[in-house]
Amino acid sequence: MTAEQTLTLAPDLSSLRILPYAPRSAVVISNLYDRTTGAVSDLCCRGLLQRVVKEAYSSGIGLGIGTELEFSLFVAKTSQPVDYTNFASTTILNRQEDFISDLYDQLAQQEIEIEQVHAESAPGQFEVVMHYSDDPVELADNVVLTRETVINVAHAHGLKAVFLPKVFPSAAGNGSKLSPCVYGFGLV
Repeated sequence: MTAEQTLTLAPDLSSLRILPYAPRSAVVISNLYDRTTGAVSDLCCRGLLQRVVKEAYSSGIGLGIGTELEFSLFVAKTSQPVDYTNFASTTILNRQEDFISDLYDQLAQQEIEIEQVHAESAPGQFEVVMHYSDDPVELADNVVLTRETVINVAHAHGLKAVFLPKVFPSAAGNGSKLSPCVYGFGLV
């Protein structure tokens, strides 16, 4: 790609959200278009996902997906994890109640459904389990928005959220797990 082959952003206004952590700001997800051809660029991951979903649907195949996002939470001033408890400890959930409640509220304001937030096994590690969706593109958009929201809510609480794959050499890493489901319809 050269400087002459620039891409154009085309906003998808259906993705417009007011940001609860920055209420004078909004976000809109966009697709990348090739300025020369006017088509969605091959470099646009969102456009690729849209094409795959459309082709599957036109072939009588439905796609559903769920995801879990793991992150590590640190006290911003000290760079220390917020806890060292074991997997699924309720202690850390109680100690981080304000952060978790604020996170749920701000995601709900963006119409992002969360099934649960729970403690994981690494120091300060949490997992956000997002609601299963039959719209993979919308879920992918919501993953981006959820990560941004986690980071900003953590900051507002004097914390730092880190999505790095491996934070501690001897502890579990962070990941984003997908639970895909493929099903047929209209195939009589």
